[in-house]
Order: sequence, then C-alpha cells, then structure tokens
Amino acid sequence: TLSSSSAASDVYKRQAIDHARTAVEQDPDNEQLQKLLTTTLAAGNRDQQGQALLRLDKSLSITPNDPQLLMQRGYLYSRQEEPAKALQDFRAARATGEAPAGAMLDEGYALAGTGDNRGAVRTFKEAIDLDDAGTAKLTPGQRENARSAVSGYAREWGAIVSMGCLLYTSPSPRD
Repeated sequence: TLSSSSAASDVYKRQAIDHARTAVEQDPDNEQLQKLLTTTLAAGNRDQQGQALLRLDKSLSITPNDPQLLMQRGYLYSRQEEPAKALQDFRAARATGEAPAGAMLDEGYALAGTGDNRGAVRTFKEAIDLDDAGTAKLTPGQRENARSAVSGYAREWGAIVSMGCLLYTSPSPRD
C-alpha cells in the first residue's frame, strides 16, 4: 500500500541520514561527506530540511557564488513550497555563468510557482531558443519538458487573460 511504501521510504531516509552523520563524525574535514549529509538532510522531513538549509546558508556565506550550492538551496526552497526564494537562488546560480543548462528551466518552474505564468512561458521559450542556438545544452528530455511547460503555462495564462477580459468587458447588471 501507499502508506507502507511511504513508511519504508521514511526508514530509508532516516538510515541514509544516520549513515551520512556517522561518516561526517569519522571524517569531519571531508567536504564530499559534508555535502552528502546536506543532501540527505534535504530529502528528509521538515526539521531535517531546516538543518540542511542551515548548512547550505553557512556554506553560501563562505562561497556565495557557488552555483551548485545555490541550485541545491533553490531545490530545497521548491520542496518547501517557497518558489520566490527558489527563484532568487536559481537566478543567482545562472548569474554565475556556471549553472547547468537546466537551471533556466528550474527558474521557469519557480516563476510559475509564484503565479507568474507569463514570465515562466517567456523563460521556457528563451531556454528553447538558446538550445536552438547551441548555447544552452538541454537534454532531449529537458527540451521536451520545456516545450510541454510552454504549452501548459501559456494555456493557463491565456485562460486567465481571457477570463479577465471577459469580466472586464461584461456589462454590469445596471446597464
């Protein structure tokens, strides 16, 4: 059942976090193990995600333009349903010039999460255009996701605009 698979997943996450903590305790200067612990915490519950956020904030205070850390924190914010903060991190990661090609797509999804479907469509279209020009190296799956997002968000945005125009132009009951 779904609840038993969810419970099993929680057990595996707890075990992964415990193993990562033990590894960090045994070798606290190992940067890769530190990153592993942060990643496993980010996959955990709200409290563990909070611990991951503290670790990411600390790391970013030392290396504020690390695109991997910015992306990771952006994903964590997305998971916590804080799209505006995720958007800020995805944009900062892209501004470094070293973010992966998919960062632009993450930015688009974050824009949609803030309710800016028009901006999301613009961002996804720009990613496709950059890929066409050979500057963005999207995978075929990323490109397909971008195209689907353009279609979906443009349709939602168009419906909202249409409803707004309909409501705006409808005569009032007094007319």
